[in-house]
Amino acid sequence: MNLIPAAAAFLLCTFCGIAKSTELRKRSQLLSELSRTTAEFSIAIRCTSPTLDELAESCSGIFGELLRESRKDTADIKTAWTDAVEQLRSCSFCGKAEAELLAELGRELGTCSAEGQLSLLELHGARLEKLSAEAEEEVRGKGKLYRSVGSLLGAGLAILII
Repeated sequence: MNLIPAAAAFLLCTFCGIAKSTELRKRSQLLSELSRTTAEFSIAIRCTSPTLDELAESCSGIFGELLRESRKDTADIKTAWTDAVEQLRSCSFCGKAEAELLAELGRELGTCSAEGQLSLLELHGARLEKLSAEAEEEVRGKGKLYRSVGSLLGAGLAILII
């Protein structure tokens, strides 16, 4: 009779641990994408000097999709960028630091010379690389911990129920 609630408790705790671990991995992937995006923007600016609208169209990853969706709703790229950052900020796997970096990049990108934009992208790219390395380290350390603790708590709770 108590087996069903015990199994449910075990599965629920295990799922919570896996979900938290997955959230860490998604953040790490997001930071890697954003870092690649700054590198791609730098290359594009060096080669073709595109406008911010053109950079937004070529933007890849999660943020790129959000930016293109926001772009459909407004004609102003700065407003679309801000909307995309706000949508990304509401995701559970997006940290405050990366959202602030993106918002700052959106405010400043396209407002200065090509050299200034390259310096800006280099600075933000380095900061994103650092955040990405920290997030990857967190995935390796805490990801396994969350899964293990979730399973152990579930097993302990199941034993208490039985």
